[in-house]
Amino acid sequence: MSEFQKALGQYRIYKQVLSQLKPEVKVFLAIAESIYNKFFVGEGIQFIIEREEVVFFVVNLESEVIVKWIN
Repeated sequence: MSEFQKALGQYRIYKQVLSQLKPEVKVFLAIAESIYNKFFVGEGIQFIIEREEVVFFVVNLESEVIVKWIN
């Protein structure tokens, strides 16, 4: 949970700063597939992701392939 809080805080800061400095740039959060499957599928986390309008993608770290886009 603490890593999620840290990542979400960084995401929000970058999103706010870039919206002022470079509004054409989009911010994405990359999440390892194993973490997504264990943590990000819970209702509480999904609620936060939707509420905060987090755009992210899920990456298989072994194959280095994006396996899912969430926006």
